[in-house]
Amino acid sequence: MNAGWPKSYFEQLNAYLQWQTDQIVRLEQKVREMSKEIEQLKQQRAIRVDRIEYKFDQLKVETLEGTLNIGLSPTGGDKTIEDLAVNGNAVGAADGAEQPEMYARVERRVFQYLDEECSADIQSLERERDFHLSEDYRDFMIQDIRGQMEGRIWHYLKTTQRAAAGESEADQEELVFGRVKRDVLAAVEKHLDDKRKS
Repeated sequence: MNAGWPKSYFEQLNAYLQWQTDQIVRLEQKVREMSKEIEQLKQQRAIRVDRIEYKFDQLKVETLEGTLNIGLSPTGGDKTIEDLAVNGNAVGAADGAEQPEMYARVERRVFQYLDEECSADIQSLERERDFHLSEDYRDFMIQDIRGQMEGRIWHYLKTTQRAAAGESEADQEELVFGRVKRDVLAAVEKHLDDKRKS
């Protein structure tokens, strides 16, 4: 032993090396155990389900998906907005006509209203009726309404352009937007009333 090195240094070094050796042995043992577990998992058969029987009276619905008609279709049945008649005239997209610029502007405003303000309007109607919907349900309603807007906008564009031929485009746009927004709110009110009764 070198006389220049204190004895405690070699003892500490030896203890440290022993500790490292013990750690390495433990880690090697864990790796072996994990390898065995992996092999066992590989050898297990996959679970196969041949038949599932549903008892509908025992099902729990956690997510609701599909189309929700909230009053923009006339009877709440299988009819869509394209089948809706207003004052005896069918409501639907223009017969193969291109979408005019006015349609695009109105649609943009309607979608902006649906994205930014409609949820707050629905909440206001909920408060008036002392009835609460979840945020997800509100979003679901708005998405359903969004899908029904094309025919509604076309209908009001056609009727407004005929009735208000002397008015400016801006006035016509405002009129169409106002009517569509009014229909959306009326449909939401009716849906809330129906939902509250059920």
